[in-house]
Amino acid sequence: IKKLAVLTKEEKKEFETKLAENYLFKGVKIQECPRCQSYCERKDSKSVRVICPICTRQKEELYEFCWFCLKTWLTNTTHDCGNHGCSGEDPRIRLLRNAPKKSIVEVPNCPSVRSCPKCGLLIEHIKACKQMVCLCGQKFCFICLKKADASGKYTCGAYNFKCQIAAIQTKLA
Repeated sequence: IKKLAVLTKEEKKEFETKLAENYLFKGVKIQECPRCQSYCERKDSKSVRVICPICTRQKEELYEFCWFCLKTWLTNTTHDCGNHGCSGEDPRIRLLRNAPKKSIVEVPNCPSVRSCPKCGLLIEHIKACKQMVCLCGQKFCFICLKKADASGKYTCGAYNFKCQIAAIQTKLA
């Protein structure tokens, strides 16, 4: 991986675009339509079936796809898309559940991937301290998942203070 400082102007722009797309997809709950590549938002956060308004308008027939596997919706049900291999589970939850464990500030068995407690964006701990600042601006502890207080102070102690490990996350914000 190149460092950002040595990227060309075009590479920096591409990097920033991908970063923004990742934030949209994971943080703001928007998916890209597999047919036309327009951005689609779920009307209901519990709905698995998504209607693409662009494809529906262009083809003059309803186009639906699965929020999780991003394939064309095949069934008449509202909860099972009918695509082989689709678990109907948000892939981010699976990533959180199966993330490798690591030591962070000498606290063993911490998940290496966490979800921001405010927006749901996945963050991987690479190295250094336990204090995180998400792209949405939320400050939180990677170990205990406690949010910083209103003044921005981390409530579980300094960057190298040991604290209690929060359970593996099973829901997104």
